Amino acid sequence: MTKPQIHGKRQSFSVSRAVEQLGEDLSAIRREDDLTWADVGRVFGKSEDQAAQYGKGLSEMSFTSFLLGCREWNGRFSANVTAMIGQRLGPLDAADLSHRHLITLLTRLAFEISLALENDDDLDEAELDRLTELLDDVSRGLDQLRQRHAATKLRAVGG
Repeated sequence: MTKPQIHGKRQSFSVSRAVEQLGEDLSAIRREDDLTWADVGRVFGKSEDQAAQYGKGLSEMSFTSFLLGCREWNGRFSANVTAMIGQRLGPLDAADLSHRHLITLLTRLAFEISLALENDDDLDEAELDRLTELLDDVSRGLDQLRQRHAATKLRAVGG
């Protein structure tokens, strides 16, 4: 049976918490990349003051600013906030992974999760943090397969 298309399972969502989350992630990116608020503002096409407001979680950003941030910083900027609505964004130009390498990554991920669950049957935040890069690599590989499949289907119908 397929999932309902209109009224699926909804989880709680706080827009104010999403604005705060984007601010936290933007501030972390700024620190990690040694950027100024003026540098961040240039990415968004906004002033230094407006970028700082975004970073403090005090101002809701426009859709175009959000998209510019996604383009510049990928998942570092969007992953946490899109996860709040049960979604994710990912680059369409996933690096070419061989099928053999993808199987290696999947097997490694299964092994690492199995080890983490061995003690307490739960994945805590520290364990998830440790697995983030591997999860992202597996996700990109699976996205690559989905894209390939979608392109094959499109060619089959004459698109």
